[in-house]
Amino acid sequence: MSVQTLPNWALWVQALGPFSLSLVTAGVAIAVALISWRQWNVARAKLQLDLFEKRFGVFIDARKVLSQLAQRGELDRLEAGLPNEVIARGRFLFGPEVLQLLTELHSLNTSFIVKRGNVDAIDPLLKRITASMDPYLAARAKV
Repeated sequence: MSVQTLPNWALWVQALGPFSLSLVTAGVAIAVALISWRQWNVARAKLQLDLFEKRFGVFIDARKVLSQLAQRGELDRLEAGLPNEVIARGRFLFGPEVLQLLTELHSLNTSFIVKRGNVDAIDPLLKRITASMDPYLAARAKV
């Protein structure tokens, strides 16, 4: 086929040939960048969800300890090690301000074990624990 018998669109493709390859390469690079950025956002959101679930578990366990101390004055036999577990998990999920309150929770439990616990200390500690964990459990939590 000679050049004169080619349709107009084919002549345009032939004329833009050297440029079209670089345009395709640029387009592919932009598409890859957008997909990578989106995957990074999804991974970040998953990290936040995973951290929330682990932090919320520590919060629920701390509430369980305080609730049982308020109701019975002691923990169930099966949950006697729960304050130690709460501290161990909380150490790596929260900052030092929460860890200090979890240590107070452990001390309060110990005082109930030796029959020197004060029920009036439970509610203020729960309020302080809730307030200190709020920033970690918010939708845009610390990561």
